[in-house]
Parts: sequence; structure tokens; C-alpha cells
Amino acid sequence: MMKKLPLMAISLIMLTGTGSMSQAHESTVSDTTRETVEQEFRHEIPNVPGKVVTGLVVEYPPGASTPAHMHGDSFVIGYVLEGSIRSRVDGETNIYGVGESWTEDPGASHEVSENASETQPARILAIFISDTQQKELVEMAQGVRQPAPKGGLDDAGAH
Repeated sequence: MMKKLPLMAISLIMLTGTGSMSQAHESTVSDTTRETVEQEFRHEIPNVPGKVVTGLVVEYPPGASTPAHMHGDSFVIGYVLEGSIRSRVDGETNIYGVGESWTEDPGASHEVSENASETQPARILAIFISDTQQKELVEMAQGVRQPAPKGGLDDAGAH
């Protein structure tokens, strides 16, 4: 199983090329106000050449949030696995519960993504449809970029 890291820690490691995944994990493991992200799968889509589908599970402790961000040229589906999520995409705010989903068009601005509860955890499955060559899945509003997962799970290795 892959280590779970806060999105910002992954972004900074990939941006600077310094440190190791274990160092980032050790320095952020006690931060209970941030989400953690784990790649569950990544598969090329055989009948859509040049496209890949990537699944990330994002876990939010009570009250945790993700900074404002975009997903470049990816089309994204968010599906709530546990708890409830407050989401604002391109100015429209909604709260989604277990079994509910939303979509984000390429270039959409995801201004708010947070656990709607201060007492219960929340989890989502974020499914990205992107170009095989896309280098970043997440672009933080502050200009910090997170590269697309590399070497996480091979194309045959779904959980």
C-alpha cells in the first residue's frame, strides 16, 4: 500500500525535487487539518488513445480542507465514499453526502473542497480523465503544481 501524504507535501516534493516521501510523511503526519491523498489506480484507456484514467482517494479529517486549485485539462468526477464534502466549483457551492458525485470540467476552478463536518471524517474518490502526457493533475491556486502520479500503481495494479 502506498503512503498517504497531504496534497501540499506531495506538491512541494515534486516541485523542488528534494527530500523523500518518508521525510514529507514524517513532517506532516501530525497535521490533522489537511487531507491525505492516495493513488488507487492509473490505467490507459485502450479505446481512447492518448487518454488515461486515474483514481485518487482523498481523506479529510474533521474540519480539514484542500487549498483552492485547478485540474488543468483533466475532466474530474468526485464521488463521496464517507462523510460529507463542501465543494465550490466555478462559484457554485454544494454539500455532497455518501453516494453523491459532482464533475469538474477541464480548466474549472475548485475554490473550496473541505470536510463539511467538524467531528466526522470524510473520504472521496476523485477520478481523473486526462491526457496520457499531462504532467500535473493538480495546480494549486498559489501556483504550486503537483505532478501526475508516476510509478504509483502499474496499469494492471488496481486494488
